[in-house]
Amino acid sequence: MKYAKTGLLLMGASLSLSGCATQPFTHAADDPRFDALKSETLTPFALDANYENWLGRFKRLKAKRDKARRANIGEDEDLVIATGSKAASTPNITNVQNQGVDEGDIVKQIGDHLVLMQDGRLFSVDMGAAAPKLTARINIYDQSDADIWYDELLVSGRQLVVTGYHYGKNATEITVFDLDAQGQFLRRGRWYLDSEDYYSGNNSATRMIGDTLIFHTQSDVDEPENWPVLRPDSESRTQPLLKAESIYPPLLRIGDPDLHIVTICKLSENFNCNARAVIASNRAEWIVTETAGYLWTAAPRYNVWYHKSRQTPERNQPNTLYRFPIETEQIEAVMLDAELPSRFAFEVRDERVLALVSQDYELALLELPLAELSEAPEQVSAAKFTSLPGEDADEMRFTENHLIYSNFSYVKNADQVFVVDLETQLPTGLLTVPHAIDRLDRVGQNAVLIGRAEDSDDLNLSWLGLATSPVITDILTLANRVEAEGRAQALNMRVEENGAALLGLPTLTVDAKGNWDEEDGTDISFAHVSPFGQIRDLGPAQGDPSRVDPDYTCETSCVDWYGNARPFFIGERIFALIASELIELQAASGGFSERSRVNLSVTP
Repeated sequence: MKYAKTGLLLMGASLSLSGCATQPFTHAADDPRFDALKSETLTPFALDANYENWLGRFKRLKAKRDKARRANIGEDEDLVIATGSKAASTPNITNVQNQGVDEGDIVKQIGDHLVLMQDGRLFSVDMGAAAPKLTARINIYDQSDADIWYDELLVSGRQLVVTGYHYGKNATEITVFDLDAQGQFLRRGRWYLDSEDYYSGNNSATRMIGDTLIFHTQSDVDEPENWPVLRPDSESRTQPLLKAESIYPPLLRIGDPDLHIVTICKLSENFNCNARAVIASNRAEWIVTETAGYLWTAAPRYNVWYHKSRQTPERNQPNTLYRFPIETEQIEAVMLDAELPSRFAFEVRDERVLALVSQDYELALLELPLAELSEAPEQVSAAKFTSLPGEDADEMRFTENHLIYSNFSYVKNADQVFVVDLETQLPTGLLTVPHAIDRLDRVGQNAVLIGRAEDSDDLNLSWLGLATSPVITDILTLANRVEAEGRAQALNMRVEENGAALLGLPTLTVDAKGNWDEEDGTDISFAHVSPFGQIRDLGPAQGDPSRVDPDYTCETSCVDWYGNARPFFIGERIFALIASELIELQAASGGFSERSRVNLSVTP
């Protein structure tokens, strides 16, 4: 009965295109005609015909509105619209946002084997012997001239999932492998999911929870031909994953909507997949926990020039937080007068959402019980927000007891760091750091701040101790260094029970002119932090390009979007993957010594 009511609502709503035709509304949020296209509840379209009816009315309204705006602005003026860019027991050696949720990277562990992804290939390395040994190599691709880029490697048990974007097929390619006990690869299958290029420089497209693969893609509402269609490599086409009965109408007035599609696939069910979608603003952040995916969609941006030049009122439209449970179909949501600056500003714990948000150029901490998300979304009350100092946040992380965020301080060669106690929700510290903060990450109960000072060729690591009052305990300066990789997974760490830590970060050397070139070779800088927060440089681990086998050739996916270097730690063992070499290190006086080196370019 619920579906039938939705169909009647959307088909029976009266939509006048003439009553307001002369008024060039500056924003869809100011245009009451868009009310006829939204829904008060999260109820999907009943039939394909209902969606087609909604889409037809949306197109007519948009065309009418655009014509009136052009007439008002004049043919010689440009209207610029600002838009946004679009449970496994396996040990996880990737630096992930939420424990229990695997994120794509280029290094994974399965039992006694490492699996590495480089150059469109997978390599397995046996770590059980006295020295690591390359045991197998396999091409992910089947054609050397394929226009494809591989981005993410995930693991579930002894299964591996590789995702990449195939430009020739305009689809996400998903390849599944098994790794046997001897470290040999068995290709289980390859599937294609019709989509736009999913790659993001600051977020993982795919996540793995146990044997469940979950990912978020976006599509235009008026291009059903681009909706996800999953097909095995051996077949030309199958039934679409997404149907109108799984699409939810917008909750707000939206003039330029996108279709946000969440696809969930079960590896244990022969890669059985289903998809759901909401119609919302194109700007969004995507976060996955062990039980659900969360989509925070931002309100469409205003055209500031148009608003000021025409002296029209500005109206703020709420953001929307959607929850996609993994084990159930029903989507839930709330509406909020707040924007989420980053996926790292969002945390779910103890059946509540914690989020660092922006409200009209002011920061606040949101604490929201999950029970408030519902099928009939309501506005989150102002009482759920606690004001925080600062106007903006550039980098941020939650630790167990604190929220940490940074912003530009307008003081030369310095950035600011704010620390908030999550129990009291009160600021407990404002610190000035003598360098930019380009990376902020939690390390156990403490945090590390990484960046370069203005007009400097040095990289700085500041240790933020949080055991008592927040304090910068020490700063390590790495001369003539720069970070080689910006993604969150690049930094890795091992944390001891006493609070000491070992950090590894891909870096590049800066030359005498202040330049650096990735072709000169990435290395990995290691640092040790004492239990009292003193940082000591352990020196870099360096690859040797001259060791690459002359017969080894990269054929496709030869630009590593994720970088080509990773530090990682397995128990007491320390590893550095640098291009075609896997180096194992061991502690020595004042730093490291090399224990072994595996050349991935040599045929196993």
